[in-house]
Amino acid sequence: MRLNRLFILLAISVALSVLSCRTITQSAHDTGTIKSEVFNYGPEKGQNVDIRMPSAVGAKTDSVVIIHGGAWNWGDRADYAYQAEWLASKGFIVYNMNYRLGTASRFRTLAPKIEDIATIVSLASRRAGELGASGRIHLTGSSAGGHMSLLYAYGEGRGKIASVVDINGPTDLANGFYRKNGIVFSIGMVMGTSLNDSSRATYRSASPLYLVEGGECPTLIIHGDADPTVDYQDSVRLDAALDAAGCEHRLITFKGKDHGRNWGSPEWNETNEETLAWFTK
Repeated sequence: MRLNRLFILLAISVALSVLSCRTITQSAHDTGTIKSEVFNYGPEKGQNVDIRMPSAVGAKTDSVVIIHGGAWNWGDRADYAYQAEWLASKGFIVYNMNYRLGTASRFRTLAPKIEDIATIVSLASRRAGELGASGRIHLTGSSAGGHMSLLYAYGEGRGKIASVVDINGPTDLANGFYRKNGIVFSIGMVMGTSLNDSSRATYRSASPLYLVEGGECPTLIIHGDADPTVDYQDSVRLDAALDAAGCEHRLITFKGKDHGRNWGSPEWNETNEETLAWFTK
């Protein structure tokens, strides 16, 4: 019982350290009316999405899916409401999604979360057709959300995603760095097993770094080089792998910055503006 409590406390501490966004504020540069709709896309707790869009949608209107962080089994889309509102104000249809968390043991692993992402991508594609929008779909997420954005874009969603922005996301779940901090417990939970010789191949198959083979969608990586939670070298190695594979990519490094807790307005503003620029290339 004591070990179980320790496991939970360590995992929660990691969850609370993930990147979070600011409270929703309406920018002075926003134009038009933002329409908002929240509904359940499945029967289970957590299968809900907040859809925001500008009042005018046309053939050049792209869609963005936001995948929240929280060590894979915690967190909530509410933490990313500012980003959703801001991107919608810039002319995107935004799907700020929740996904199934580990409150039920059968949902702790990656499979149901990737299924939920696939469901929202399909929804975004269908809605784009109904609204006469462009059909281009972008993904973004931070921490665990960044990992899953890349994992879906490079894996099951290959060819379906126009571009991806990863913020502080782990790209190599087998990296020994994670044995040094609490995230190893969260990784073990979402992988359904601890890392050992027999599970190493499974860990690699869930690591975006090892899925790069050429033809990956344009990828923007944003990371603080003093991150104690997710190894900055994961981003450096992914950037190098994308370069070697001839993929369009860019790595933005925030010097001396951690997993988001010591980011100030300059880092947040640059993240928003660079994300917008990447999605409108």
